[in-house]
Amino acid sequence: MSVIVEWHRAWSSDVSNAFEQLPADELMNVDVVRILFEHGSGRSRQKIGVLRDGGTVVGVLPLAWRVDWTGLYAWRLLTQYVMPYARFFVLPGYTDLALRSMGGYFACDNVAFYELPKNTSVLQEETSWVAPLSCTFDELLRRTRYSSEYRRNQKKSSGLELREDQFADIPQALDLWAAKWGQRGHGYTANRRDDLLLGFQVLAEQGLLKTFSLYDGPSFVAMNINIVRARGLHFMVTVSQDEYRSRNPGIRLVLATFAWACNLGYTEYDMGRTSEAYKKRWADPEVRGYRLVRGPWGSQLLGNLLEKAGNVMVKAQYKLGWRS
Repeated sequence: MSVIVEWHRAWSSDVSNAFEQLPADELMNVDVVRILFEHGSGRSRQKIGVLRDGGTVVGVLPLAWRVDWTGLYAWRLLTQYVMPYARFFVLPGYTDLALRSMGGYFACDNVAFYELPKNTSVLQEETSWVAPLSCTFDELLRRTRYSSEYRRNQKKSSGLELREDQFADIPQALDLWAAKWGQRGHGYTANRRDDLLLGFQVLAEQGLLKTFSLYDGPSFVAMNINIVRARGLHFMVTVSQDEYRSRNPGIRLVLATFAWACNLGYTEYDMGRTSEAYKKRWADPEVRGYRLVRGPWGSQLLGNLLEKAGNVMVKAQYKLGWRS
């Protein structure tokens, strides 16, 4: 194979044409990629690689040079954390060639592949929690033995009004979400706020965003934000005002999401990677993404050392953050 990589620092017709030559993929939403590339944070530290084999486009890789969760600068896929999974948008047979072409330190979570790579420093399975549906909501409650808890939750949150698709309140919800993560000491999470908002606005315009909100009269209480996919919904963000915590607004919104998805005949609700107890009650573990690390200069030794150091830093950040 004679693969060449063209690197673009600005969006161009060549980039648009390259996307058009590859199969459509719901995880690689071109409009989301474009708005992140043109208006997202860190625009001077981004690039898009177009991979060609004999003139045929075999991949497009939008990358961002950002501080990752380890506190180190590394290349990562631009759509990490903004889309349900960060698609490694390279056709089968070209994955390892694409990795070798990127250069520098690459570290990305939640990566979805067409073909798993072989030449990496780290390729670690990441578990998502996926609730199977294809049933009525009442059947789901009986299957999970949640009927009594559902009635208790409805009673606790009585008086709060449930509304759908209040997209105008997304900025407020993300402000609250970012503030909470910042207070816990996790600035790398809180700093995703602006990029998430850009992506959510595009998806809402496309009819691919579903939100449920609670209000106490005119006052905003809580919001659950989901992305609509072919098989169902993918959970992205939930947030609530602290003073309403005893009324379990988050659980109320998750239950409303389940009811809506069941009524429309969706087959699943992908609740994401974090393993809160309530997810284990509803969902089953399933590997859908990967932690991918390619060490500086392709070195597996350096990649492994940086990954181990980063894991120590992350554990310390979580310990100190939750205590503060």
